[in-house]
Amino acid sequence: MTVLATLRDGRIIAKASITRTAIAANTATALSATITDLKKVEDILQCNLDSDANAALHVSGTSISGNVVGVTVTPAAGTTVGGYIIAIGF
Repeated sequence: MTVLATLRDGRIIAKASITRTAIAANTATALSATITDLKKVEDILQCNLDSDANAALHVSGTSISGNVVGVTVTPAAGTTVGGYIIAIGF
């Protein structure tokens, strides 16, 4: 977890990693990242995902619960997916 900036109004922009996870082809899988320096995520600013096999990734949804950001990913081929989330909150 990395704090990227603190805004004048006290909100924080932070980054957290998504643990690399093996996913079978065409299988929707939920991935998540906990942004420990935030108590509450207000919005996701950026979501970067990558795969070991350069497989096409389809993101079918995102969710926020407290300081946890979830992303549902479906790869076109079996691969390992990881990445990071940048979010704003307090």
